[in-house]
Amino acid sequence: MNLPNRNDDYSKREYWNDRFLQEKSYDWLVNYEDIKSLVLLHSHEAKSSRVLILGCGCSTLSYDMYVDGYENIVSTDFSPVAIASMKAKYQDSRVIWECMDMTDLKYDDESFDVIIDKAALDALTSAEKDVW
Repeated sequence: MNLPNRNDDYSKREYWNDRFLQEKSYDWLVNYEDIKSLVLLHSHEAKSSRVLILGCGCSTLSYDMYVDGYENIVSTDFSPVAIASMKAKYQDSRVIWECMDMTDLKYDDESFDVIIDKAALDALTSAEKDVW
């Protein structure tokens, strides 16, 4: 794993593009099995719920949810490298992969039933103080 020189590098697209060129799979903090019960609870046990995953990177979370039966997943990241990699890797899934900045989402209000962010918000605030 290529760690940044400074914490505020976590908020820069260039850092993530470079990292995702090398890193093909990585789950920050937790994986799907760790949060499966929470996702089920907040989706009201409806796997047809529309789910938005922010800052998906190269995490297996979206695909693992798809394999578990979630039918309507949109995964976003502001790194075009990450999105291209995930589209290629999981091309046979029905997960929608979109390159988008989470601070400027292009969706209508109340478009999703569940929104998941595992660590993207930390990256946005990394210049403010040490996130660890």
